[in-house]
Amino acid sequence: MLGQSELEIPEEQLREALVANRGKHFPAHLRKAAVAYWNGARGLGISRYRISQALGMNLTTLMRWTGNEGGSSGTTAMRPVQVVEEPVVNSTVDSSRVVVHTTSGLRIEGLDIKALAELVRYCR
Repeated sequence: MLGQSELEIPEEQLREALVANRGKHFPAHLRKAAVAYWNGARGLGISRYRISQALGMNLTTLMRWTGNEGGSSGTTAMRPVQVVEEPVVNSTVDSSRVVVHTTSGLRIEGLDIKALAELVRYCR
C-alpha cells in the first residue's frame, strides 16, 4: 500500500509481526510502526478500514493506538469556536409543497396542514 521508504518496517513484515503478536502485548516498536503506517496511509486518503485490513489488525485497536477512537482528527487539543445566532425560519408550511408517500406507493400532494393532520390520524 505504501512504499517501503515511508515505513521503518516494510508492510509485509509489519503485517506478519502484528498478526504473530495478536492476543499478546504489542511491543512499542510495532505500535509505532503501525501508527506511522496509519498516518501515512490516511495522508494518502486511504480509508481506515482498508488500512486495518492491510495490516491484519482490528480497526478499533489501531484507532486506539492513534488516539482516534471517536473518528476525529486524532487530536485532543481544544479549538476555538464561534457561536452565531441562527436566523429565525418561518415555521408555516407551504401546502403546495406537502407531499405524502405511502408504503403502497400512493402519492398525495397539495394538502393543507389541517388535511395532512387528518390523514395522519386516519392512517394510524
